[in-house]
Amino acid sequence: MGGPRGPIFKPPGGRLRGPGSSFTCNYSAMVGFSSCSTPTNRACWLRNQAGFEYNINTDYEDTSKTPIGIHRTYYLNLADGWINADGMNFTEAKIFNKTYPGPYIQACWGDNVTVIVKNNLSYNGTSVHWHGIRQLRTMHMDGVNGITQCPIAPGDSFNYTFRAMQYGSSWYHSHYSVQYADGANGPLTLYGPNSAPYDVGILPILLTDWGHNSAFEAIQTKLENPSILLNGTGNVTRYNNNVPAPLRIPAPYTIHFDRPKKGVAKRYLLRIINTSFDSTFVFSIDNHILEIVESDFVPIHPYRNTSVLIGIGQRYHVIVRRTPNPTEVHRLEMETFAPSGLSPGR
Repeated sequence: MGGPRGPIFKPPGGRLRGPGSSFTCNYSAMVGFSSCSTPTNRACWLRNQAGFEYNINTDYEDTSKTPIGIHRTYYLNLADGWINADGMNFTEAKIFNKTYPGPYIQACWGDNVTVIVKNNLSYNGTSVHWHGIRQLRTMHMDGVNGITQCPIAPGDSFNYTFRAMQYGSSWYHSHYSVQYADGANGPLTLYGPNSAPYDVGILPILLTDWGHNSAFEAIQTKLENPSILLNGTGNVTRYNNNVPAPLRIPAPYTIHFDRPKKGVAKRYLLRIINTSFDSTFVFSIDNHILEIVESDFVPIHPYRNTSVLIGIGQRYHVIVRRTPNPTEVHRLEMETFAPSGLSPGR
């Protein structure tokens, strides 16, 4: 009961304030280890007294080299609803826990994760896919109905359980036809090492195209009155001046960078995820350089660019250092490439 135990710590890049900010990584079963991630060295994750490390070079495909975390449980209730994401009502929404995007699922490298999904939709079946998660020996938990499972019928539930053998950011989404494009998706982070140093992590940024008819109809026709959303908010009037906003336009998504202290700017880790129905994005921030450090759960050698191209379902970690001018307001910009002809957006 009172014997030695391994480390419990707030993960680097975790939320500082608000819901989910109390989240911790718990490696209490790993006696003799301690957290070794620092702002100047994010490549190290855990180290024991003999110097053995779980780090960026650990072969995470070797299950014998996965840290021992804890079991975490989440609950998702999928139901019909409506969303005012951009000033125009969408009445065909299918959303988790009455929120869009859905709840933020957090775990740490080596955790076992259970998500209990209840289908409260009136008509559709559903299943939930954990995008990019390696389902080694748990293929039946991949959430692809018609292949790894039958759809979850209305009124029924299904318990998904998998092990977090990777680390990085991704998303979960319905895999029942195009149901995810009606709102049935949300962010997922598995905390672990990183290939470049940073100071502060920003919540995942979900980029998506958006329409005001169901994706089940749009796949046969097109998205009506399309717009682009960042983390569930946008402005429908920016893509066609002839389209009014009948409802209040939500406040735009913003990121706040602290002012540099003594001439040194903080480094911010951005987790960018494309959850679109029909669009590829080019993401950039005015007058800032992006340092790309991870792609689709794979840490990469860092490189710098002014933008990053993100296809549907792709995820990138990028690090941004605030420019010195404390009075500037910078735009997050997204240029789109899609057969539907969506316009460039900001």
